[in-house]
Amino acid sequence: MALKEGTVFLGGVLILRHVLFVPNLKCNLISVSQLLDDSDLVIQITNKICAIQDRNSRKLIGAGERREGLYFLKGVASAHTCKMKGVASFELWHMRMGHPSSKVVELIPKVNDLGRNINKACDVCFRAKQTREIFLSSDNRAKECFDLIHCDLWGAYRVPASCGVIYFLTIVDDYSRAVWIYLLNEKYEVASILKRFIVMIQRQFKKDVKTIRSDNGSEFMCLQEYFDEHGILHQTSCVGTPQQNGRVERKHRHIHSVARALRFQAHLPIEFWGECVLTAGYLINRTPSVRLNGKTSNEVLFGQVPSYKHIQIFGCLCYVHNLNRDKDKFSSRSRRCVFVGYPFGKKGWRLYDLENGEYFVSRDVVFIETNFPYANENVTGAVLTENRGVNWSNDVENLENDFDEQHAHSTEREGEVNRDVEEIIATDVNASAGNEVEENVIQEESPSRGQRVKQPSVRLREYVTNSIQVYPLACSSLQSNSLGIFLV
Repeated sequence: MALKEGTVFLGGVLILRHVLFVPNLKCNLISVSQLLDDSDLVIQITNKICAIQDRNSRKLIGAGERREGLYFLKGVASAHTCKMKGVASFELWHMRMGHPSSKVVELIPKVNDLGRNINKACDVCFRAKQTREIFLSSDNRAKECFDLIHCDLWGAYRVPASCGVIYFLTIVDDYSRAVWIYLLNEKYEVASILKRFIVMIQRQFKKDVKTIRSDNGSEFMCLQEYFDEHGILHQTSCVGTPQQNGRVERKHRHIHSVARALRFQAHLPIEFWGECVLTAGYLINRTPSVRLNGKTSNEVLFGQVPSYKHIQIFGCLCYVHNLNRDKDKFSSRSRRCVFVGYPFGKKGWRLYDLENGEYFVSRDVVFIETNFPYANENVTGAVLTENRGVNWSNDVENLENDFDEQHAHSTEREGEVNRDVEEIIATDVNASAGNEVEENVIQEESPSRGQRVKQPSVRLREYVTNSIQVYPLACSSLQSNSLGIFLV
């Protein structure tokens, strides 16, 4: 007996109305005639199946299978297809737009990532846009002093220093950040410097250098056999990758920054760059560092705070007690100098004499730290000629003038010699012919030659020049046109 009446939706457009609800009925029965009356459908029945279709589109709505004299209805999953205009594959738009990144391609309207192969690599993108890997900041630090040292060679610089060097070698301890700087003339000196440095560390600090890190320069690679014999690990950076030797590369930047500041402050000529670099390394070792928790490299290395009593302004004017007075009571007791650094192993200051261009070390110094001699425009670099070489520009001009003067004097002396020879020949000829006629030889002056008095060159002051004597020879010698000319 039916208790309720309602509507049943079987999915899609298949709707059954006026359905009776019978609680005791264990199966659902559908009346075909009522289904046809309520819906615009077409039902085809065979001995095995029953198909329900839409009258207009003939779309299959439902299907039933015959079992035990009844048709059991089954639902049909609807499949929808559509055609989108202007939509292409992911790879196609990736090529159309000039190979942008995948995130950018996904933002393009009407582009989906269907058919995208995630594992497929784009060869054009690698060849066009590949960059180097990112170098992450490294906070690694050696556990003890001299467990790891970094080395690098700088140069060759276009202007030699006052001592003639063009390179400098930098050695940095990874633990204490202490720096050692050595001025070099040639690259091959690096090998001997490193060997002496390792011996110095063993003797002074009772430590053994365990690892040396450098680039692939020949000045370091030639020491591979020495490193193997002493059990030292030699780590080298990849070719063209100075970031892997970043400790000493960054230290080079620090050294150059301080050296430039010292030279610009004192207005020193570029020939003083060697003194600036050495002084920069000396000051860096005594400057507190945040990396060392406010300590200096010297404090970490030696275990005590360094003294700052002797620190003076680099390049300032200073007066040094003159020890070379030759016991002259009225000679100057002081030498006017420039402070150019701190010498190694001496309790004094390295100085440069402005008058004679001499480098020396002294402890009897009075500093005028607010005065910089080279800041005066009248001070030139002429005093550096003894250290950096001679300027030949003026000497060449003087030498050309001396040559012109000597050439003029030699021409005049040659004319005089020719006149003497002609007189001798004419005398012999007249004597043989019985004539006592004397021939006067007059030399015409060249209109192109100047009338000024020629002065002898000062360069030939200590020499005997332009002295020619002519000795008359016998007739047999004159006939053979041979002249006996001697320079005395």
